[in-house]
Amino acid sequence: MGRKRERTRVCSRMDELPDDIRVQVESMLLDRTISYKEIADFCTQAGYEISKSSIGRYAQRIGRATMRLQYIRENANAIIAAMKEHRGLELSDAANALVMDNLIQALSEASAEDYSEIPLPKLIELALKNQRNAVYKERMVRAYAKDVEQIRQAMLAELTAQVQGTPELLAQLEAASMAAADKVVEASES
Repeated sequence: MGRKRERTRVCSRMDELPDDIRVQVESMLLDRTISYKEIADFCTQAGYEISKSSIGRYAQRIGRATMRLQYIRENANAIIAAMKEHRGLELSDAANALVMDNLIQALSEASAEDYSEIPLPKLIELALKNQRNAVYKERMVRAYAKDVEQIRQAMLAELTAQVQGTPELLAQLEAASMAAADKVVEASES
């Protein structure tokens, strides 16, 4: 059985250009009024023979890299916005939601040919780890709420022993401890 071709690092004539020339070429690529031929002529005048096809491939490569960076920036901004909007939201919750969203988006946009290249076991492992993190957090919140309730019950038992003769005060203390416990548990859930 033949080996599947692995992607290799792209090396083009553009990579041989000095940094100052490459920066000028990249700025020319941003100007849509300048053609690839004009950019190739500029490189030739600067002493570097580069075809307009090489310029075009380089533009595509730069464009894909720019789109990936923009997508990453948008995702980071989405996490920051969610954390600002929901003060109790943890970074792990936002990141888990983003990972699942990206996974679903990648699967929904994949063509039939892409499915043969998608590492399905790796994606399933990622989804399971994501779900496991959510379950673990929920378990920790429940354990925390249970601990808070046990502390509240112990505190209430101690206060009951101390204020035996005043049932009104005991009712007020019980209501206050219940309200405090609810606030602590509510804060841990958000």
